[in-house]
Amino acid sequence: MEKARRIFNCIQAEASDISETFIASRGWFNKFKHRNNLHNIKITEEAASGDSKAAAKFPAKLKTMIEQGNYPTELVFNVDETGLFWKRMPKRTFLSHEEKQASGFKAAKDRLTLLLGGNASGEISN
Repeated sequence: MEKARRIFNCIQAEASDISETFIASRGWFNKFKHRNNLHNIKITEEAASGDSKAAAKFPAKLKTMIEQGNYPTELVFNVDETGLFWKRMPKRTFLSHEEKQASGFKAAKDRLTLLLGGNASGEISN
């Protein structure tokens, strides 16, 4: 409702027309949702699924590979990319009734991406 008020005020300011009034009441908003066939759902993280069983087995398998290959701990690295977002993402959104659920969302590109790494000996690099 607040967004509708802001849009109306911007349009009114551009048109320099102050004769029209607009009240974004709860009734107006409910009729708007019904008219446009929208419903409110909770947003989940990006649609991606991992194999949790394989992930649970991996540390032991990696340790065996390192020992069998006789690799020094200075040459065994773990690197992770992370993004720092500075815009607040919404927790909920409206969808058409034809869409039963959000399939995930593509996050905004307003971010700082970091690549952090460290080796098995405890040395950290970035």
